[in-house]
Amino acid sequence: MGRAFVSAVQFRVMALPTLLVALEALAVVGLLDQIAVDLAVGLGAAGQLTSAFTIAAAISVVPLVRAAATLPARTVLIGGMAVLAMVNCAIVVAPSFHGILVLRIIGGIAASVIPPNAAALAVALVGPERRALALAWTTAGVVGAFLFGIPLATTLGKAFGWRAPFALCAVLAGLGAMVSSLLPAVPANTSRGTVVFAEIARRRAIRAPVVATLLGFAAAFTTIGFAGPIIVASAGPYVGLAQVCLGVGAVGGLPGVVRLTAMFGPRAATVACGAILVGLVMQAGTLSLGPSGAAVVIQATGLIVIGAGLFGLSPPVQAALVVAAPEDPTIALSINAVAVFLGQALGTAAGGAGIAAFGVGGALAAGIAAGTLAICASLTLPRRHHPGGIDRRQ
Repeated sequence: MGRAFVSAVQFRVMALPTLLVALEALAVVGLLDQIAVDLAVGLGAAGQLTSAFTIAAAISVVPLVRAAATLPARTVLIGGMAVLAMVNCAIVVAPSFHGILVLRIIGGIAASVIPPNAAALAVALVGPERRALALAWTTAGVVGAFLFGIPLATTLGKAFGWRAPFALCAVLAGLGAMVSSLLPAVPANTSRGTVVFAEIARRRAIRAPVVATLLGFAAAFTTIGFAGPIIVASAGPYVGLAQVCLGVGAVGGLPGVVRLTAMFGPRAATVACGAILVGLVMQAGTLSLGPSGAAVVIQATGLIVIGAGLFGLSPPVQAALVVAAPEDPTIALSINAVAVFLGQALGTAAGGAGIAAFGVGGALAAGIAAGTLAICASLTLPRRHHPGGIDRRQ
């Protein structure tokens, strides 16, 4: 009984590293107005503190994961979170925008190795029959960030200044490193070859799911990346409360699309992308209402729908990727992780450009365009999986 309890706790604590990375990426999206004023930069430039982090993570994740493949996952986790703790402490006292931008890039590089190694360690700590549950707990960390972590960061920032969320991330990173050091050391997996990676990356069956992920995340992050200005423009001061709605949508959307994936296969991604688009249209509609009770309700509902779509996109995409690369699904999933990071960066950059050109509504217009393209990409996914008929041509 005691050993079973310890084992259950061990893989569940892997929710903390993934919570940290999600929070790290989005801790200040509700505080961009403060950052812009304090650092004397434009709102779009302030938003690049988010895109710089995610671009650095996207570029780094595959080469760093492969380079560290001979190291135990626990060692990589401890190192990544230790670096994040130091970077966040430096941001708390950094005086200039450009200095903080450099630190965010370093933080993105360090963070890139955390989610795949957290998943690997969680799986290694349990038997084959509990692997799905272990992976679900790593995903739960991201849901927890949207449901609790990001709204808490916004609340702290409003009360104590925009640097407070970085202090919170520093504490969580240090805690995560300490907790990881208490876990058992699991031998590293054998490093994968360059030829295998390149061959899998070129498959047509890999491209369509990855493009759907890229465009879906880009659409959602045109609004998530600028949640503060968009919510204030339509729903007044209820930024933190409205952000909770993304987590609420995630809690409902994830199991719902899991069921749809079981019924309809990867094509369930179309439902997820459609939800993101509908949520963006609802948000755009609130801008014409001005701050009001109706705008608050519509804004909150739109965020719930976006959250459901964003988190519902992963199950059908992952289902397609695992079948497309049965000899090594980890490689396919790591390629998808690049698309997740790049989608966040692309969405934030497009949202910032839209705001700079047309005001707050420009971010939502960019998101609606990306969401429409995401639906088109999702329609190219197979309706059903036939293991013998997957197109793996280059």
